[in-house]
Amino acid sequence: MLFSPRERRLLLQYARQILECEFAGPRSDTPPLPPVAELQNPGCCFVTLYEDGEIRGCIGNCEIFESLAENLARNVLNAAFADPGFPPLEPEELPEIRLEISIPGPLEPVTPEAAQPEQDGLLLRYAERRALFLPQIVRQQGWDRERALLFLMRKAGMSPENSTEKCADLKLFRFAVETFAE
Repeated sequence: MLFSPRERRLLLQYARQILECEFAGPRSDTPPLPPVAELQNPGCCFVTLYEDGEIRGCIGNCEIFESLAENLARNVLNAAFADPGFPPLEPEELPEIRLEISIPGPLEPVTPEAAQPEQDGLLLRYAERRALFLPQIVRQQGWDRERALLFLMRKAGMSPENSTEKCADLKLFRFAVETFAE
C-alpha cells in the first residue's frame, strides 16, 4: 500500500477542495497541498466521479509526466469538466458527487490469456490508438476476461472482427491499482 488511511483521506479532501474552489470562482484560492510527501514526487492517477452510484466522469493516465500533486489537480478538473462522455459538472451536483482516486503501478506487458482485468488495470495500444480499463470498472460491469478484452478493443476503435491474436501491432499491458474513495 502506497498511502496510509490518513493520507488517503487527505488526498480525497484535497480533490474535493479543488472542485469547490473551481465553483467558487476565479478569485478563490487554490487549496493548500495536504501534508502527503508522495504528492511532491513524479506520479500519475485516475479520478472517477460517481453520482447516484453511476460514473459521472473519469479521467487519468498511467504514464508519469508531472508531480502527483499536479496530476491529481489536473485529473480532478478534467473528470469534472472535460470527460467527453459526460456534460460538465454543475455546481448543484457537487454535494452528490463521490470521488474516487486510483493510483496505477508500473506497466507490465501481458498476454491476453494471462490478463486479469477484474484484478489489474489494462492498457491496450494499437497503432496510434489506446484504451484503458481500471479493474473496478470491469467488476462493476460484471465482465469476464473475454468480454473486457472485447470492450477494450472496441474502446480503442478496433473492429470486433479483429482478435488480439490477429493484431501484430497490438500491445497489452497490466498494472496494479491502489484505489480509495469517499
